[in-house]
Amino acid sequence: MPRADWSDAGWIIAHPDQVAEAKRLLARGEEVPRWAKRYAVYRRRGLPCPRCGTPVASERLGLQTMYWCPGCQEYP
Repeated sequence: MPRADWSDAGWIIAHPDQVAEAKRLLARGEEVPRWAKRYAVYRRRGLPCPRCGTPVASERLGLQTMYWCPGCQEYP
């Protein structure tokens, strides 16, 4: 019998529609599918945010680059 707990997912899902569907599936004891990843601002520096139109910002942090929308998100 499948376990109905968030650790079963094994990956991060962040889109509100996917989270809602995952909750419904887990409540029924069903497996959560591996949906395609959705990124709103990743690798979109200087391009408009799809939510508010503010240009996407980015900054190097160690070996990684962080991307965020200054209009929708606070500076990390």
